[in-house]
Amino acid sequence: MERDISIPDWFWTLLDESRPSLQALALLLEGLPRERLIQFAQLYRAAAEEVCDYSRGPVVDDIRFSEDDTEDLCNWVVGQGQSMWQRALSLGADLEPIVRLYWATEANHEGSQLAWTIEVDNAAYHGYQGPEYIAHGVFAERFGEDLHEILQGSDGA
Repeated sequence: MERDISIPDWFWTLLDESRPSLQALALLLEGLPRERLIQFAQLYRAAAEEVCDYSRGPVVDDIRFSEDDTEDLCNWVVGQGQSMWQRALSLGADLEPIVRLYWATEANHEGSQLAWTIEVDNAAYHGYQGPEYIAHGVFAERFGEDLHEILQGSDGA
């Protein structure tokens, strides 16, 4: 599959500067202007969607990932940063090595260097505790709007 998506360096820098602390990412996102915060959420979603088609998730050990599980995997890949994302893209449909890393991280969440710490100080961010969701909590707290609705509108949906 030909890739034509370009994710800007500032996006990866935000993830790199904060990983593995969701609290640190939230603080960085709190400092972004409204449009840049929207862009962050758009780019996160676009990068995740490039990893693989959610409706045709990977098959590992004769187990086909569901659409939701595939979306979780793809979001996890993006949260690991640009090099993991590029590695996943280079693998194409054969995401088995990435899936095995993902499973290992999920199985040993607290002890894994690839796991994000999901504690956040602001109670308004509870329920948005993942690098793929935290922009939604920050946006709602700062601007009193639902970022999901804004993103849906930008898709023309």
